[in-house]
Amino acid sequence: MNISKSSKYFLKLKMIFLYHLEKNKFSFILMKTIYRLLTKYLFILSFIFKDENEAIWLAKNTGKNLTYTKFIVISTARSGSSWLSILLNSHAQVMSYLEVFHGSAVYHPAFSDKTKKSHITVSRRNHNPLSFLNNYIYTAVPEKIKAVGFKIFFQHMEYHENTLITDYLLKNKDVKIIFLVRANLLDSYLSREKALRTDSWISENVKKSSNFKININKKNIALYFKTQNDLNKKYKALFKYHKTLFLTYEMMQVDISKVNQNILQFLKVDHQALNSPIQKQSITSKKDQIKNYEELKDYFSGSKYEVYFDE
Repeated sequence: MNISKSSKYFLKLKMIFLYHLEKNKFSFILMKTIYRLLTKYLFILSFIFKDENEAIWLAKNTGKNLTYTKFIVISTARSGSSWLSILLNSHAQVMSYLEVFHGSAVYHPAFSDKTKKSHITVSRRNHNPLSFLNNYIYTAVPEKIKAVGFKIFFQHMEYHENTLITDYLLKNKDVKIIFLVRANLLDSYLSREKALRTDSWISENVKKSSNFKININKKNIALYFKTQNDLNKKYKALFKYHKTLFLTYEMMQVDISKVNQNILQFLKVDHQALNSPIQKQSITSKKDQIKNYEELKDYFSGSKYEVYFDE
């Protein structure tokens, strides 16, 4: 039995228990007890029956070095965080992970495509997030590695199951912080909507979306602007005593080479060219992408958000 199959069996049994509960064939207490026992059983199985990919990754990336620079990239969706993480990971002395604390998946190279989104893998991480952090991220690595980090979104730091991770990062001032945001939040919103419609989140072959055009609700976009700005301010204040580097997606667009060198200096690793297969989504004017653009521009005129409508 492997993790993937265990996860499928778990979900099927869960559905059966819920069905019988509704039919009053099992008491709630009995169903809850069996459910907990089954969860614990599969949690133990997940450690016994690790998938082949995980074993290979651990063997290849485990060492004795614990003297590297620890860092995190704090960002929001559609702000270039995957682009930056992959660039950093192309450096011989850096290990940079994606969204390892995503709510419904563990985007870590130790887990195969089949297991990274499985209930068991997510449960393993959530059962003891600090243990996961120390065993899969800030663990002993090969001697050549000088910096290890991962990216996390503001929103993911708000999740209840990530409270221990946020507390750990706040207490450990030796963890360096790279803040990466998109200065123009309207561009960020449009990029997210385009990604949802084209299913192109990390694109090596950018899909053409010339027909992309949407109508945006004024209250919804205003709430988006406020939420993103509030989270940005909140976490900048929380991490004000850490060593930090502030970046924007727009800075990366203008001069990615300069940004790369600033980051490598910040992480104290050797300077070298960084590479990424990611291509930027095709740039189209906001007016051509928003059906009610003029209405929105007039609505936000004179407000602190009017700058987002500059072309």
